[in-house]
Amino acid sequence: MKKLLSLFVKYPFYGKIIIVSLLLLGGISMSMMKKASFPLVKSHTITVSVAYQGATPKEMDEGVTSLIEDALRGTVGVKEFSSVSSENSATVTIKVRNEYNVDEVLSDVKNSVDGISNFPAGAEKPIVAKQKSKTIALFMKLSSKEDDLMKIKERAQKVEDDLRASGIVSQITIFGYPSRMELSIEVNEEMLRRYNLSLQDIKVAIANNNLDIFGGVIKNHREQIKINSRERSVRSDDIENIVIRANEYGDLVRVKDVASVYYQFEDVP
Repeated sequence: MKKLLSLFVKYPFYGKIIIVSLLLLGGISMSMMKKASFPLVKSHTITVSVAYQGATPKEMDEGVTSLIEDALRGTVGVKEFSSVSSENSATVTIKVRNEYNVDEVLSDVKNSVDGISNFPAGAEKPIVAKQKSKTIALFMKLSSKEDDLMKIKERAQKVEDDLRASGIVSQITIFGYPSRMELSIEVNEEMLRRYNLSLQDIKVAIANNNLDIFGGVIKNHREQIKINSRERSVRSDDIENIVIRANEYGDLVRVKDVASVYYQFEDVP
């Protein structure tokens, strides 16, 4: 070591050559190095989700989750799996061993789940997907002095449309209010008796009038035109104007005469 140091002292040119070479190699390596502000981490997690409207957690566990777990046992590449059975849905989370290709295991899991033939009749088709890691790049908060969730939702959707139209932002997630909407029809019992109507009359009137109808096709030698009647709507004022009954004098009884219609967030206790 002393001889090497004495050599550099005696011939400083060699020391400068080594320093410059290290700087050049470091600069080249730095320029070729892959860098990312939000790096994508390879995921080794697969999820299987099934929706079943109206099912209790016990029904989901016995009729859906248990079948998926039994089908996954023995699947090559699966390290472990866990499940959550809740009302209306079930999710099975699968961890893949590091030495196995996630896409190949995903294909095997999908084949195993697709092979289950005794799901409940009301259950929807299972969704098998590879979980991808996400990093929040920007967080934006919206508020309203009126504390009106519907107005906040409309503003949030407008901001989302503007950001997507910019061509810069690729993924946007909105949270802070219920994701599902519902059309609530609150019937006045006194008005029902006054007009001699029943809940079934209102149900039939809405079902028969609030729908899209295919009217056939008009053809000629150059083209064909499909005829569709687009009458289905979720707007409360459209539902209110549906006619329930008309008498011989031309008097109309509409939904708004016996009920109040609201388009609102899902009422979840």
